[in-house]
Amino acid sequence: MPSTTSDWIDIHIKSRIDAGELLAALDDPDVQGAWQDEESIHLYWPTQSWSSDRLSRLQHALQRCLDSIDQPVPEIQVQALPNQDWNRQWAESVKPIRVGTRIVIRPSWEPVDIKSDQIEIILDPKQAATMRQQ
Repeated sequence: MPSTTSDWIDIHIKSRIDAGELLAALDDPDVQGAWQDEESIHLYWPTQSWSSDRLSRLQHALQRCLDSIDQPVPEIQVQALPNQDWNRQWAESVKPIRVGTRIVIRPSWEPVDIKSDQIEIILDPKQAATMRQQ
């Protein structure tokens, strides 16, 4: 039976500090994810793991990170986030890319019309491997 309550806590901090630096200062094994853009950081905890003590520890970790660059601690926004099918949402956001006029790169689940003179590259992002030179 689906849950009617939120399963996640989304923490939003408007700051340009490095999310990795904040995570290291926080040292909290229950934080389940993080992402950063140019002007903000999002951190995620399961609802059952979130508490006022965690918020206090986050504020202190943020302060330690900002002390070295002499910036005030920004507002920390705490928001309940309902559980979702994150993989499905991510897959829906991955679209074909056209490179020039001849090359089309697409995931296998996104069909695209290809002309006879075009080259199609099917690449599933979750299964892509990196190559390393030794």
